[in-house]
Amino acid sequence: MMLGKKHKESSKEKIREALAGENSPSFGKPLSEKHRARISASQLNSCKISVLDLETNIETTHDSLGIAARALNCPKSYLRSSLKGARKTYKERYVLKILDLLNAPLIDEVEPEGKGEKFKVFDAEGLLINSFNSIKECALFYGVSIRTINRRVAKNVYFIFNDKKLKIERVD
Repeated sequence: MMLGKKHKESSKEKIREALAGENSPSFGKPLSEKHRARISASQLNSCKISVLDLETNIETTHDSLGIAARALNCPKSYLRSSLKGARKTYKERYVLKILDLLNAPLIDEVEPEGKGEKFKVFDAEGLLINSFNSIKECALFYGVSIRTINRRVAKNVYFIFNDKKLKIERVD
């Protein structure tokens, strides 16, 4: 490990070549269907996106974040930050929402004995929005780390997701 230092481009290339093809740790190991589903569910790019034009009041639906970005002629990063709550609109004209993340397939995951905690998500009015069988499932759904979920539960704070004020609670 090189703390505070960077590899030269030539060194990076040698490392890439050394780990390419049959030398790769993942070579010959296909991903399981469960793993593929987990990766797919965690990607904003694979969710349907709704774009409401505030000037024309026309709402359009796009099959992915990339398609929506091309339609609006902007980088995906702008739309991604808008969807995560950093900006509510794009160019003060377009309102973005994730449509089918709530319908995304949940991961069937068996927790080790003694760690079968469940989590429930409530809105500001106290209505149950969603429940999860594991902290990993909850973190994957909201696109954050397990540590972030733990902090939100410990601090008992609200967070914004798809323009909704939500709170996560651990269920015994």
